[in-house]
Amino acid sequence: MRLILLVLCAIQAFRVHALVDIDRNGTVAENAFVDPDLFKDIPLSEEYDFIEEAVEIPEAFISKLNELEAKLDLVPNSTQIDLKAGRVESITLAQPILPGSGVRNRLLWSVVTGEDTTHGSPVTSEEWEQIAIQAVKNWMVDHASDLDVNVDTELFAEGTVRTGIHGDGDIIQLHIPRIFKGVPVVGARAMATIKLGNLINVGFEDWGTIPSDFSVEPTLTAGEAYDAVAAHAQRSLLQGNNCDPELEILTMTPSSSSGQFGEGYNYVLAWRVCPLLEGQDNEVMEGLVDAQSGQIYSFVDKVDYFQAKGGVYPISNDKRFPDGVQQPGWPMPYMYVGNELTDTGGNYFQSGSVTASFNGKYVLIKDNCGSSSLSGSGGLDWGTSGGTDCSTPGVGGNGNTHSARTNVYELNKAMEMARSHLPNNNWLKQKLTVNLNINNNCNAFWGSGTINFYRSGGGCGNTGELAGVIVHEWGHGLDDNDVTGSIASPSGEGIADIYAALRMADSCIGRGFFTSGGGCTGVRNIDYKQSGGTPKTFSVSNRSCSGAVHCVGQVYSQAVWSLYKRTLQSAPYSYDDNTALEIVTRLTFIAAGNINTWFSGNPPYGGCNSGSGYREYLAADDDNGNINDGTPHMQAIFKAFNDQEIACNTPSVRDSGCAGMPNSPPQVTVTPGNMQAVISWTAVSGASNYQVFRTEGVKGCGQGKVKLTTTTTRSFTDNGLMNGREYYYIVIPKGPNDSCFGPASPCAAVTPTQAPVPTTPSPTRRPTSPTKNPTPQPTKKCGNGFCDMDEYSSVCPVDCSNLQLSVLDTGSRGSPGVMFWVKSVSRGLQVSSFKFYSWAVQSSLVQVYTRTGEYTGYELDQTGWELVHEATIDLLGGVTMTELSLPNKVAMSSGETKSFFIWVTQGNIKYDVGTSEGALLGSDNFIEVYQGIGVTSKFSGVFASNVYSPRRFNGIISYDIVSPSAPTGKPTTPPTKKPLTSSPTRFPSFNPTKRPVTAVPTGQPTRRPTAKPTAVPSAIPTQPPTTSTPTNRPSTNPTSPPSDSCDNGICESNETSSSCPQDCANVILTAHNAGTNGAPGIMFDLIASRDVVIRSFDFYTDAMRNATVEVYTRPGSYSGNELVVSGWTLIHSKNVTQMGRNTLTTLGDFDTGVTIRAGSTQSFFIYTGFYIMYDVGNAEGQVLASDASLAILEGIGVVSKFPGEGATGVVFSPRLFKGEIRYDAVTLTTPKPTSSTTVVTPTKAPQTSPTTTTICFALTSQLDCIASSRCIWNTNIGACRRNVGSKTSKRL
Repeated sequence: MRLILLVLCAIQAFRVHALVDIDRNGTVAENAFVDPDLFKDIPLSEEYDFIEEAVEIPEAFISKLNELEAKLDLVPNSTQIDLKAGRVESITLAQPILPGSGVRNRLLWSVVTGEDTTHGSPVTSEEWEQIAIQAVKNWMVDHASDLDVNVDTELFAEGTVRTGIHGDGDIIQLHIPRIFKGVPVVGARAMATIKLGNLINVGFEDWGTIPSDFSVEPTLTAGEAYDAVAAHAQRSLLQGNNCDPELEILTMTPSSSSGQFGEGYNYVLAWRVCPLLEGQDNEVMEGLVDAQSGQIYSFVDKVDYFQAKGGVYPISNDKRFPDGVQQPGWPMPYMYVGNELTDTGGNYFQSGSVTASFNGKYVLIKDNCGSSSLSGSGGLDWGTSGGTDCSTPGVGGNGNTHSARTNVYELNKAMEMARSHLPNNNWLKQKLTVNLNINNNCNAFWGSGTINFYRSGGGCGNTGELAGVIVHEWGHGLDDNDVTGSIASPSGEGIADIYAALRMADSCIGRGFFTSGGGCTGVRNIDYKQSGGTPKTFSVSNRSCSGAVHCVGQVYSQAVWSLYKRTLQSAPYSYDDNTALEIVTRLTFIAAGNINTWFSGNPPYGGCNSGSGYREYLAADDDNGNINDGTPHMQAIFKAFNDQEIACNTPSVRDSGCAGMPNSPPQVTVTPGNMQAVISWTAVSGASNYQVFRTEGVKGCGQGKVKLTTTTTRSFTDNGLMNGREYYYIVIPKGPNDSCFGPASPCAAVTPTQAPVPTTPSPTRRPTSPTKNPTPQPTKKCGNGFCDMDEYSSVCPVDCSNLQLSVLDTGSRGSPGVMFWVKSVSRGLQVSSFKFYSWAVQSSLVQVYTRTGEYTGYELDQTGWELVHEATIDLLGGVTMTELSLPNKVAMSSGETKSFFIWVTQGNIKYDVGTSEGALLGSDNFIEVYQGIGVTSKFSGVFASNVYSPRRFNGIISYDIVSPSAPTGKPTTPPTKKPLTSSPTRFPSFNPTKRPVTAVPTGQPTRRPTAKPTAVPSAIPTQPPTTSTPTNRPSTNPTSPPSDSCDNGICESNETSSSCPQDCANVILTAHNAGTNGAPGIMFDLIASRDVVIRSFDFYTDAMRNATVEVYTRPGSYSGNELVVSGWTLIHSKNVTQMGRNTLTTLGDFDTGVTIRAGSTQSFFIYTGFYIMYDVGNAEGQVLASDASLAILEGIGVVSKFPGEGATGVVFSPRLFKGEIRYDAVTLTTPKPTSSTTVVTPTKAPQTSPTTTTICFALTSQLDCIASSRCIWNTNIGACRRNVGSKTSKRL
C-alpha cells in the first residue's frame, strides 16, 4: 500500500499571495507571524520529530486496510494512508452509488429530491446536488467503522457541503468540511467525486483524532482576543473589523510530536479575529488566538496581492502590435445603458437619449480618477486616448480611463468563458466590484470580494491596463468561490496564473508589468522552457522556494501549461493547438474547483494526496467511472505532472476509453447576419454531438473561447454580436462522453453586418376614380374577440380586459415560492391576477412581490422588490386552480420587463422542471413569460441551497390592455433616473408634465369655512362670502366663536394645544387602514393649513418583530431629493416593536417635534430594514387625506435608503401612506395676516425652510412646564418648549 508522506511548505490559509514580494516595513503587517506548528507540511531541512519513513504501522491497521481493499474490490496496495492521522487518506474506486453508465453500474432511478417525491433521473443541478450528498453520506455511514470516521457527528452538517455539478450529473464533486461539536476544524475535510454514477474518489484530509473531552468553550472572550492581536501588532485598535469573530479548531503539526502512528496532529480552540488597527491601509489583518491561553498562532494579511464600446488594450499596454496597442470600438458587454443591459456585443435597443456608466450586471467599476457617465443617442462610444492612468478621451467623465474600459471588456469576457464551463457557479453570476487607479504602483490584489489595481510608476505599468493581471486577480476570486470555497494550497498563485494563461493562451503572466526589458515583461513565465529550460519541480521548490507562494505556485502551473503546449500536442495524441487548449480548459475548470491542496508529501510523487491536482485532473478526464482502468488522456496528464514531481505512481498509467470517437475535423461555414452569425458544419463519423466555441479580438482563435452550445444538430445561430466586428469559431466533434475530443475544425471568421435598407419606395396602386356608391363606414370592431391597436380595457373591456396567457403543464414539482419575469411585448398593460395549483388544500398567507427588469442577482435579496399584494386565502390543491387577484394591478409599459415572486407561507406552489432559466415559456400577441426558478426560502441571502433552476410557472396570467395616454391604473416604478427639476413627472405619459401650482381639492369636504383660506380647499367649492371677512360658522355673534367651543372635538382657529388640549393636542390625521403593498421606506409631503407641530407617526408593518425605525424630514417637498441624503435631517432612530399588518406600530413622540407653518410644506421619510405597508395610489402629489389643519399627499415607496443619484429600481410611485399622523395645533410668533374678503385659491407651499420649534410634549400645563428645568413656557405659541437658552432654534 502507498504511504502518503506529508512534507511540503507552509499551509496556504496563513500565507499572503503577491505577484511580487512586498515590503512590509513600516506597515501594519510588519509584525506578521505564523507559528511553525501551523505548518501542515514541514520542509525536509527543518528539525522535526515525526519522521514518516520511521513510523511503524500497527499490524491491526494493516489487516483492517487489507479487508477494506478486498471489500471494495480495490487495486491491492493502492490506498493512501495519512501516517500522522493514522487513517485512510485517499481511496480510488469504482463503486456505483447513483444510477449511471459507469462500469458495472446497474442502478435504476427512484428518488426523493428536496422538493417533492418524483421518479426518474434528476434534471437540474440542485436535484443532482441533493441526491449526490445523500448517496455519499449513505456510503460513508456504511463504511464509517472501516474508515474510523464519525460521519453522523462530524460530517454533513446542514448547509456546509459544497458541490460542483458538471455536464448534467456527468461529474459531481463534493467538499464536506469537518465540524466538531459545532465548531469548524480548519483545513480538515472529506471529499468525494462521482463519475457517471460511480464513486471514483474518496478522501479525508488532515483528519486526526480529536479527544472526546476536547472543550469548545472558550476561556477568553472575543474582545480579549482582539486585545491580544493589537498587543502583538504593537498598534492601537480602531472601531470596527473586517470579519466577525469566530471560534475555530486549528490543526497543529507540533515539532515535539512523539513520532508514533496516528499522533502527528494536535488541536487547539482559537478565535479568528480581523481587527482594524492604527495605520491600516489595504491590509485585511487576521489573527488566530488561542481561546484558552491567549497565545498568538498567526497574524497575517489576508489580501491576495498581485504585486457599449470603447478603446481597449487586448493583452497589454506595452505598445507591441497588435495585442499591446489600444483597439478602438470594442464592445462594452453586459453594461446598463438607460433601462437596458447590453449583450455580449455591447448592443442595446432603447431609442432616444440614454445615459450609461461603467456599471453592469457582472462588473462595477470604481475608478479613483473619478466617476464615469456618458449620454447620447444612436449609440455610445467611450472613445480612445493616449497616455495612461487618469488619461481620458475627454468624454465620459474622469473615470473613463484606459483601465476602466479594459476591465469592463476583459472581465466580462473572462466571466462569459467561465460561465460556459461552470453554469452552476453562482459567484460567476454576481456583480464584482473593481477598484482602479489606486494611488500606488507595482501591484494589484484580490481582497474582501473585490479586485484592485494600481497606477503606473516605479518601473511598472498600470496593472488595470494589463489583461493578464486582470484575469489573474479575477482567478483568485474564482479559486476563492469554487467547490472548496477557499484559496487553494500550497499556493493560490498557480491557479490564478493558469486561468490567465488559458484566457490569453500566453505563458507570460501580466505582460507589460515591467515597463523595460525584452521578452516576457510580465512577472513570471509559466512555460519552463522559456524560464530557465528545466521544470521547477517539487524538489526544487523544497530547496529554493522557502515557502514563497509565487515560486511554489509555478510547480503546478508549469505542469498545466506543459499539458496544453507539449504532452497533448505530441504523439500519440498530436492534437492541434485549439483542441489541446479546449481539453485543458475543460479539465481545469472542472478539476480546480475541488482541489484543496495541489500537491503534498514528498517528491517524486507529490500528487498522491486526496484531492490533489493530479487526481482531480484524472477524475475530470475519466470517461467510464473507473480511473483504475485509465482515462482518455492519462499518459499526457501523468507526464506533465510527473515532470514536476507532483503525479502519483498509482493507479497504473494507461490511456483507455472513448471507443469509436471521431478522428477527423468538421468543415465549418459561417454566414453573417444582423448582430448574429449562423454556423453550420459537415457531419463527422463517430460524433455523438458537437460543441461550438467563439472568440474575438486581434488574436483570432489563438486565445480562450466561450463554449456556446453542445448540440446533436449541425447548425447554430449566435446572437447578440457587434456588427462590423470580426468573430472566430471552431466546432469540435465529441465522442460518447464529454471527455472524448475529436479534432477541432479550422478556425472560421465572420463579420456580422446589418442588411441594407431598401431605398426604392414600395409600389402603390394606380389611383381610381370615386365610385358612385362609397364604401360604408367600417363596422365597430369592439366585440370581435381581439384587442385592436385603438382599443383599450376602458373603451372595449370585452376584448381588452381579463386577457389570459396560459402556461399549464403537469406541475410535477413544487416549493413555497416561484419566481419568473414577464415582458409586455407591444402594448401597455396591467397584470391583474395569477392562477396556479398547490400541493394541498389548505389556508395560507400568499404574497406577491415585483421588481423592474429581470430578477437575476436578486433571487434571495429583497433589494428592489416591492410587496404588491398579500392576503390569506384558501389554496385549492392540485385539481382546482387557486386564483389570486391583485386589487392593485401591476402596470407595465410597452416593452417593459417585470419580475414576479409568488410566495405561500404554508404548503407549496406546483410547477415543472424547465429547460433553461430565462428561456421563453409562453407568449401571445401582448405578453411573454419566461422560465424562472423555485424558491424555498424568502429573501434569505443564501443562494445555492434555496433556489431550484430552471422552473416553469404552471398557471395562468391575466391582464388588461391600457391606453398609453392615460394612467395605467397604478404605476409601480419610476424611470432609471428621476429628474432633479420639479417640472417633469416620473411618468410623463400618465401625469401632467408640471406639478399643479394650486393645491388640489381634498378627498373630503372641510367641516366649515375657516377664518382664513386653507391650503387645501374644500372638495365642494363655496361662493365667495359677501361679508368683508368670512365667518367661522353661522352664529348670532359672528365676531367671535362660542365660548364653549373647546372640547367639541374640533380644533378651532383660535384654539391651540395649550388653550384647548382636548381638541388641539395629539390630534390624529388617519390615512386609511393597513395596506396590501410594502417596501422598506415610504416618503410623502405634509401641507399645513395652520401652524402645527408633528409629534409622531403610527403605521403598519408586514410582520411582528423588533427593529430600528428611522424618520427623516426636510423643508419643502421631497421631489428631486428621493435618492440623496443632502438636505434631510434624521429626527428619530429607535428600536421599536413592529406590530405587523393588523395593529398599528407606534413610534412614540419624537424628541424634537417638527413645526410646519401655515401654508408650508414639509416632507418626511420613514425607513426600516423590513416592510412598511402601504397601497398603490392614483397620482403622486394628490391629496390622500386631510382635516382642518393638515393634509397628507400621495408619495412614494422606497426600497433603499439614499442610494445616490442614478440608482434604479429604488422608487415606486405613487404610493399611499397607511396609518396615522399625530400632531399639535399651535399658534407661532409673527402670525400671518388674515385673508381679505376675496377668497384666495391657495397655492402649494413654496419650498422654503420654515422655522422649527422644539416642543416638550409631555407637559401641557404652564405650571408643570415652568417646574421643569429642561422646558420653558412660550406664551407666543401657548405651549411648553425645550429650554435652549439664548441660542436660536436651528432650522431643519
